[in-house]
Amino acid sequence: MRVALITYSTKPRGGVVHTLNLAEALAAQGVDVTVWSLARDGDTGFFRDVDPAVGLRLLDFPERQGESVTERIVRSIDTLRGGFTPDAYDIVHAQDCISANAVGACIRTIHHLDEFTTPILAECHEKAVVAPYARICVSAAVAAEVSARWGLHPTVIPNGVRADRFIAAADAVADQRRWRDELGRYVLTVGGIEPRKGTLDLVDAFHLLRQHHPDLSLVIAGGETLFDYRDYRTAFDRRCEELDVRPVILGAVPEPDLPSLMAA
Repeated sequence: MRVALITYSTKPRGGVVHTLNLAEALAAQGVDVTVWSLARDGDTGFFRDVDPAVGLRLLDFPERQGESVTERIVRSIDTLRGGFTPDAYDIVHAQDCISANAVGACIRTIHHLDEFTTPILAECHEKAVVAPYARICVSAAVAAEVSARWGLHPTVIPNGVRADRFIAAADAVADQRRWRDELGRYVLTVGGIEPRKGTLDLVDAFHLLRQHHPDLSLVIAGGETLFDYRDYRTAFDRRCEELDVRPVILGAVPEPDLPSLMAA
């Protein structure tokens, strides 16, 4: 059996992380699996090494100055559609809205639902939910939302955790000390500054917590995204200024460093 897993980026976003771990788990079971993705910004590989038992097919996706989010997403769909070879696979598994629109008949994992105001993106989003012949959701909450909005009934398969990585980090005293020396005591959020992450609410909550623990810092890791959250980021900066919260924004953290950052 040949399986293709399709994602839209090589960056450390949740769906991409899920894709790589799923591919490696399938390969470990003897499945012939290939991950397809767009290679943005000249990337020649994923944000981390991938088990060599997994095939990789990256399609070049050069940056275009002045391109809107809508234009970039439409071009992403067109590029994936033009490069992907569906007839080579028995199962095609799309991990996001872009790939589900690009590859035709597929199984779709729905990690979350977005709200788009642009008609083109709203149409793409809906098609990526209703067109696949089978759907998986990573939480019962998202599955219930899909059922309420479209009358569909996805299978729920919760996300797993590579527990071995984080168990090992608990004993990595030197790595933890490095983070604590740099950051002190901190509250950590992983995923960047986005509406779906509730970062504005987090700032309010952190402000209340700091009244009882004034030595704490707010640390934000991650944030690679395809979308334009500049307005939300402006609101976030304004709220931080109002509450005198000075977050430490790390951006994308290298894969080997994340477990010790969490453990510290």
